[in-house]
Amino acid sequence: MSGDFFWEQTGGPPDYSAPHQVSLVNEELTKGEKPYITLTNSPVLRDSAIYKVRFAGVNMAGSGLDSIIVPNVTFDVTLPQFYDVLPKDSTTFNSALFYHVSEDLKSGTVSWFTPETDSAQVFSFDLQTEDLSKGAHEIVVYERFQGIEEGKSYLVEFTGVDLAENESVPFTISKIVYDITPPVFTNVIPSTESYLNSPDISYEINEDLHSGSFSWDYGWRREFKYDFELDELGSGGHVLKNVLPQDVLDEDRDNNLIIIGTDLAGNSSSMELSNIVYDVTPPELFIKYPETNDVLTTFEFAFTISEVLKDGRFICTQTAGTFDEKSPRLIQLSGYELEKSQKSKKPPLNKTILNNGSVYEIEFKGVDFADNFAQPSVVSNVLFDNENPEIIILAPANNEIVYGASISYSLSENLKEGKIMWKKKEGKFSLMRLILSLFSFLASDSKETDMVEKELTKGDHIKIVPYNQTELKTGEIYSLTIQGVDMGGNIGNSAIIQEIQVMNPSK
Repeated sequence: MSGDFFWEQTGGPPDYSAPHQVSLVNEELTKGEKPYITLTNSPVLRDSAIYKVRFAGVNMAGSGLDSIIVPNVTFDVTLPQFYDVLPKDSTTFNSALFYHVSEDLKSGTVSWFTPETDSAQVFSFDLQTEDLSKGAHEIVVYERFQGIEEGKSYLVEFTGVDLAENESVPFTISKIVYDITPPVFTNVIPSTESYLNSPDISYEINEDLHSGSFSWDYGWRREFKYDFELDELGSGGHVLKNVLPQDVLDEDRDNNLIIIGTDLAGNSSSMELSNIVYDVTPPELFIKYPETNDVLTTFEFAFTISEVLKDGRFICTQTAGTFDEKSPRLIQLSGYELEKSQKSKKPPLNKTILNNGSVYEIEFKGVDFADNFAQPSVVSNVLFDNENPEIIILAPANNEIVYGASISYSLSENLKEGKIMWKKKEGKFSLMRLILSLFSFLASDSKETDMVEKELTKGDHIKIVPYNQTELKTGEIYSLTIQGVDMGGNIGNSAIIQEIQVMNPSK
C-alpha cells in the first residue's frame, strides 16, 4: 500500500526543484479524511508559484487507484499588505478612505477607534467583494460609515486575510479628523454696499485653512488677486494692511471683492461682496443758519453737506447768558437730514430746544459712510430767547401821589428797546376838555419816552428819572406802563399802574 503527491509547476516564478514527489507515510496512508494536515515529507515549494497537484495511490491488493488532479494551486506564504493609505496620520479629510492591497483578499475589515476613550471601537465594517481585489480602492465615508462624527479624532485600522488564509499585519492611521463642513468667513471688511477709506482688508475665519485668496474687481476685466500668506490662514481674525495697491483704488467706483478659502480637509467656500465704494474724501459741512451773533426765538437750522452722511450732529455748548445745566446739548441728525442739504431753516427732527437766555457755540460735525470725518463748521455767540421779557413797575403804586417823574422798575433780561408810557386820565367834565377832545390831533393825552441803553439793562432800576422823560402836568392823573422788546423780538408789557397824580412838573 502506497500513496504519492506530485507537484508540477505550471506558472508563477520558476521553481527549479520542481516537480516534487511526496510519499505518504504511516498514518497518512490510513483510511479516512485528513483535513488540513502537514505532510511529514512536505516539499519545499516556491512562494507564489502555481502548481498542478496530482495524487496517485496503490491499495492493499496492489491495485492502482484513479489519480486525482487539482490544477492551478498557488503556493502563498506572503502576508497581504495594505499600503498607500490615505488620509495620513494627523490630518483632516472630507470624503473617502483610499488604500492599495498587495493581493486579492478573502476578507477584510476597517475598524474605527476613538483614542480619547481608551481606544474603544466605535465602528467596524467588513470590506465588500469589490473592495477585496488587488490594487487601489476608495471607500466613501458617508456611504459606509454614517455613524462617524465630524470634528472628532479617530484611529482607523485595516486588516485582511488572503486566499491562502495569511493574515495581514494591521495598518493603522491615527489622529485623523473627518470634516465635510466648508470654512466660514465672517466680519469681512469691506462688506457689500459699503464704503472703504483704506487699502486694508480684514476678515475672520472659523478654522485653519490650507489655502486662501481674494480678488478685487475694480472695472471691466480689471482684477487684482492676492494669495494669503501662511500666517493669514489660521483660524481667527486677520487684517491685511495696505494689501490693495493704490492703482486699483478709484474713488466713487463700484468694486467687488471675492474671498475664497479651502480648509485642511479640502472643503472650499467663497464669499462675494459687491458694490463697494472707495472714498477717502471727507464730507464738507457748512452751517447756513443760524449765523454768528444771531438771536433765536425758535431753534431752527439750515446747512449744506457735500454727500450723504453716516452720522451728523449739532453740538450746542453754552458759553454765556443763563446757565444751561444740560449743556452741551446734542442734536442727532436722522432721516432726510443726513441725506441732503437743508437749504431752508427747519426745526430738528428730534425736537431739541435750547435753554432760554443762554448763549451758545454751535458746532456741526459729520462722518461719511467711509468713516471720513468732516472739518466741523462752527458759529458762536448765538442767543436763544423764546420767552417774553418780564417787566415789573416797583414804584409808583396804584392811587399814589408823586412829586416828580422818578420811577422804579425791574427787567428780567436785557432789552433791545423799550418805552415808558404815561397816559393822562380823564377827570370831571369841563368845556375846555371837551374842546380839546374835539381837536385830539392837536393835543395828546399820552406821553411816550424811549428808553436809553442804561435803562434797558437786566435788573432793578430804582428811583430814576428817564433820560428822555417828557413834561407831566401838575395835578393831572396818569396811568403808567412800560413796554419792552428783548433781543429775540419778544414783547413784554408791565402791569398798568392806575391813578397816579403828579404834583410837580418835571422832566
